[in-house]
Amino acid sequence: QVQELKMKAAGYGPSFGNQSGTISGATSQALPLLRGFSINDLSGDLAWVKYKNQTYAVKVGSQLGGVTITGIDTENRIVTTSKGLIR
Repeated sequence: QVQELKMKAAGYGPSFGNQSGTISGATSQALPLLRGFSINDLSGDLAWVKYKNQTYAVKVGSQLGGVTITGIDTENRIVTTSKGLIR
């Protein structure tokens, strides 16, 4: 999935932010952009995510606001969660 997101960010395939607010592609599964979350910074295997006016350091496996962090893509500034994407 991360490779697919990198390819989309580089301009191969459907673009980000389509009318439905999701990122879709060749797979039948679409990942929505999560509301209420934003990325403050990314470094290595850590992401600093703002949620409810507070910033949290998270890594893969961390839980925040009812979602589990499943991936951190520092190159494309995307955090993948169990319920969608944080940009």
